[in-house]
Amino acid sequence: MSLNPRASVEAHALYFNAHNKLVDLLEDKVPDCIVCCADTPPTQIEIEALLLANKLNVPCVFAGVGFMHGFFGPFLVKSHQKEKYVKTLLQRLNVYNNVTSQPLNMSIAFTNTVISSLLAMDISLFLIGKEPKSLDRIIHVSFDNLRFESNII
Repeated sequence: MSLNPRASVEAHALYFNAHNKLVDLLEDKVPDCIVCCADTPPTQIEIEALLLANKLNVPCVFAGVGFMHGFFGPFLVKSHQKEKYVKTLLQRLNVYNNVTSQPLNMSIAFTNTVISSLLAMDISLFLIGKEPKSLDRIIHVSFDNLRFESNII
């Protein structure tokens, strides 16, 4: 905040579900970027974030962490990329709806730290006018073998 005294960060301590839309959280504010690191409800929260980002014409970026893996991205700026990713997520949602149970997944402090640092780097690059590493791609990190893989969306 000392670099930009006009900067503000808002955290909302609430449980998101399909009934309370993300747009209700913002009231009349337009953020510089939507950062979605939530995983519940699965996939639906990402769709809601993308729809809101497209409506407000702001970038949107994602991250997630498991016990021995994590990802950051895609960092989506252009409307057509957001729409394309919504279609991908809707297909994923259809698959999830046909699955009766999902494996339990958890994260641990060191995986959270690595992924959040990489995400913060990408957001910082965008804010200073440089291209984020995860622009239009998801970067997967395997903590098992310390490998990075990148998938263009």
